[in-house]
Amino acid sequence: IRVLGDMIQSGILEVQLKGSGQGTDWTRWNTKGWVALTEGVVAIRGVQDPISNLYVRLKVDRDQLDLKRMEFRLKDSEAVITGFMKDWKTTPVVSVMLESPQFDINLLIPKRERSALRDGIEWLAHHGTLEGSVHVERPTYKNLSGKKLSAVLKIHDNLVSVDRLQMMVEEHGTLGGRFFIHLPPGKPAAMRASFQANDLAF
Repeated sequence: IRVLGDMIQSGILEVQLKGSGQGTDWTRWNTKGWVALTEGVVAIRGVQDPISNLYVRLKVDRDQLDLKRMEFRLKDSEAVITGFMKDWKTTPVVSVMLESPQFDINLLIPKRERSALRDGIEWLAHHGTLEGSVHVERPTYKNLSGKKLSAVLKIHDNLVSVDRLQMMVEEHGTLGGRFFIHLPPGKPAAMRASFQANDLAF
């Protein structure tokens, strides 16, 4: 398959949806069913490497999307995401949990052009809300590697906040902090951050 503007480059896509309603505005219809993608390969604009081994099981129940499970690999990084989205046709309210045995955060940061990830987060920050938790057993970022990263993620009112960020570094060191990113639509982002490090060798 090649769908969504060639975003999904390959995989096994299965869709079973049933809609009932009146008029031409499908957002007012009752929609039920499910969407499944197995062995997917996805290219995201602004992310250098494709997402592979994508596995998605999504239940559609009227105004709620129930993400039973999403698994993917990005080079040597991998993650599992579960969650749900209420009022997905109008003002999305999203709750998610991301768990990963190992992940290189630098892979998600655009290197040149504006990324589709930024566009999606910016849209959600303007039109909806998200609350989620992140747990990465072995996180890396450039030359920094750690263990047991955890954080609370919130997106709302053109703001992305990552709070209660904690990570073990080296043998006994810890790194904690929080940061906030203001995402005005179509304008440069502004970030404010604070971090605290303990027992790190410099």
